[in-house]
Parts: sequence; C-alpha cells; structure tokens
Amino acid sequence: MKTDVKMDVKLDMELDMKISHGRARRSGRHAREEKKKSRPVQHPVRPAARPANPVTDPVDRAPTGRGLSYRMKEISQISGCRPVDRTDRPIRSPPVDRIPTGPVRKKVEEVAAAKKSKARSHEGEVKGQWWPCATTKNELRNLEAEGFLKPGSWRVVPGSLSPAPEAGEWVLTRALVERGFSLPPSDFFSEILEAYKLQPHNISPNSILAIANHVALCEGHLRVKPDLALFQYFFSVKKETVSQTSSLATCGSITFKIRLGRVYPHTDRHESVRYWSGGFFYVKDIADPASPKTLPAFKDGPASETPAWTNCPHISESPTLTRMVRRICKLTESGLSGKDLTLSWFTKQI
Repeated sequence: MKTDVKMDVKLDMELDMKISHGRARRSGRHAREEKKKSRPVQHPVRPAARPANPVTDPVDRAPTGRGLSYRMKEISQISGCRPVDRTDRPIRSPPVDRIPTGPVRKKVEEVAAAKKSKARSHEGEVKGQWWPCATTKNELRNLEAEGFLKPGSWRVVPGSLSPAPEAGEWVLTRALVERGFSLPPSDFFSEILEAYKLQPHNISPNSILAIANHVALCEGHLRVKPDLALFQYFFSVKKETVSQTSSLATCGSITFKIRLGRVYPHTDRHESVRYWSGGFFYVKDIADPASPKTLPAFKDGPASETPAWTNCPHISESPTLTRMVRRICKLTESGLSGKDLTLSWFTKQI
C-alpha cells in the first residue's frame, strides 16, 4: 500500500514538472514574440548606385535622358579624341556643279549616272515583263569569244521594245546564256521544256543555273544520264506571279527550288537579275546532226501549268532512284558544293 502511494506521488511530481516546464517554454516563446514585435522594422540597405562610366559601361547605363550623344561627348573628353556621332545627319557631297572641272568632276558624274541607271523606275512597271533591249553587239561578241555562242548565229536589235524573231530564229537572253544555256539544247533540257510546257524565257536565270548544275552532277559524279524523276525529287516549282493581277509572269514564270529536307549540294544564294529580260537577242536555228533536238517555236506569254509542276516522285518508286539519291547524299556530306558543279559545266553548257 505504501508502495502505491509512493508511485502516485512520484507521478504527480513528474506531471507537475512537465506542466511547469511547458509553461516556461510558452512564456519564453511569448516573451520572444513580444520582443520581436516591439523591435523596429529594419529594411535592407541597398548599396548606393555607382556613377556610370561612359567608357566601360554599355549605352543603357548612361544617364537617363541623355542617350548616346551625351556618352560620346564624355568619351571625347576622356580620350581627347572626337568620335564620329552617327546620330548626326550624314555628310552630303557637294553638288556636281560646285566641283571644279577636271578628272574628279568627271568621275563624280560617271558614278552619279551609274547610280541613276541602277535606281531607274519605269512607269507602270510590271514584274516579269519584257524590257527594251539593252544588249549590245560587243557583249554578244564577248560571249562568242568565250565559246557561249556560235560565230554568226546571233542577231540583236538594241532598243526594240519586245522580241520579234524572224523565221528560223529563237529568242534568248544574256542572263540565260551566262548561266549555262546553249544551242542546240541537251536532251534533258528539252525534256524539261516538254514536261513543264515552258519556253526558255519562262525559266528564271538562277533556275537555268540549277539545271546546269544538276546535269553536271549526274554526268560528272553519278556517271548517269540526267533523269527527270531525280530532278523532280530534289526540286519543286515556285510560281512567280504578278502582284497586280496574280497571274503568272511572262519572263521567269517559274523558279526551281530545292525541296525542304533534301540533302543536295548547296549553292550560295544569288541575287535576282533585275531587268534580265531586257538582254534578249535572236539566235538562228543551226542544225546539228549529233543532236536533233530543237527548241519549241517562240511563243510570247506566260507558261501554262501542268501536272509536272506538282509532281514529286517517292524514293521507293525505283531502286535506281533510291541508289542515286543515296549517292548524292554521300557526295554532299563529303563536301561537294554547288560551286564545284558550276566549275564542272563552265566549258559545257546545257
């Protein structure tokens, strides 16, 4: 009985100690909270902004509202040099009539005339139309000397507004000849004209270059004849339309573009040849027993769309097509470029 009483007393004492300890903890926590509330709030002190250094700091750190001109003035004060302020108006050349007569004035007049001719604007300018003939006999003689034209096979009428060939003549332009076209046409080029229902002037000059490079790729690297299905696998047709009427352009009705995702020798992008249709001239139909192919009779106007414009052969249609596509991919990955192909056909036009 005494043992039970002792145990109860002991338990009561332990309980009293726990209660008192809990009260002490609560009172201490309460005291800390009260002390924290009574303490004044201290906000973090941000470092003072340093003054902007106009030499090492970027422009956006320059004093607000002063901009680039202010910074350039401070740079000039620090370095002792006078920088060129590109925000100022550009320096204009004095009028030509104020330049003394002599070689300097003559050169200025030549440059001004060249700029004016390049920036000329034609009334009622329409994309893809014929421009007045600007080809000279000297230019065609140079093409003849370089082997692009046969001697005595061409005729030109400078200043004529549009082509008017005589019987037995075809219409070409300097831009097409300089990019690989020649007479008599190759079998592959004749096949393209037939499949797409085109005249030579319906093809843009840079597309003539693409055809010439493709012929060089097939004959020089694949050791096969150019194949239309292979060409259509890699190239799609982009229609060139007149913005005013949305109709096809007469000169350069279509452009051949590499299809998205195709691995093919890359050719650097060329700027469009402006007013290339003004370089037209006439070439006689000279028969060649080795190549009976001829161009279709000249027909002025845009091309007519055919199913070939949207045809895209699948690589699995022919084992030969699959093999050639893989070979072209391998050559491209090995470093073959469009420039290499152009150098290959330079002495052999299509």
